[in-house]
Amino acid sequence: HFDIDDYIHYLNDLFAKLSVNPSAKKTVLGFSQGATTASRWLMNGKSKVDDFVIWCGEFAPDVIQLPDHHPKIWHVAALKDEFIPLERFNKQLEYLTSKGFDVNEYSFDGTHIIHQPTLIRLWNDMNR
Repeated sequence: HFDIDDYIHYLNDLFAKLSVNPSAKKTVLGFSQGATTASRWLMNGKSKVDDFVIWCGEFAPDVIQLPDHHPKIWHVAALKDEFIPLERFNKQLEYLTSKGFDVNEYSFDGTHIIHQPTLIRLWNDMNR
């Protein structure tokens, strides 16, 4: 558990240094295991972002308490993901919605990768 506290503290410090313009839109993309790491970090409530992309990854199952500020979730699933079956993505989607997150769901016909056409579509949708 100390490792988790250490990387959350590190990410909070890094985010504070990178966030020069407080009015700029802030987005975090967590791919694969990075989605779990990012969800733990964002749910500690100290670093506020507007959008959180969970791409071929999972929201940390050990996060119990959620901050008042919920980022908008962009949930991307690969239909042929060899590591995370689609059923797990669907259960995660239900869980996030039940916790009050605004979730936008995306999927693509591919494997455990960052699929460029889907990324472009997501980026365009985020910036409308």
